[in-house]
Amino acid sequence: LQSRGWAVAGPLLERLRAVEGVARAEVAGALRRRAETLDAVVLLAASADPDAPARIARALGFEPDAGAARARLAGGAHAEVHVTTPEAWG
Repeated sequence: LQSRGWAVAGPLLERLRAVEGVARAEVAGALRRRAETLDAVVLLAASADPDAPARIARALGFEPDAGAARARLAGGAHAEVHVTTPEAWG
């Protein structure tokens, strides 16, 4: 599952990093931790723009969802992008 997760995450991460206002973007969640099971491909984006979650959702073809964007991708994979401010980046 990890290899499939990375295959999905790579292109999404590239597209996410190209979205206007995104200062930083990385893989998060179970994929980053290299967990044995993977429920969703989770990405984290940092942006100072309060409209970033909606802009990201539009750019990726995801549904906006309170500070995040979510989608079910071709092949059934779930993907999420959570958005935080650059100052709150952990």
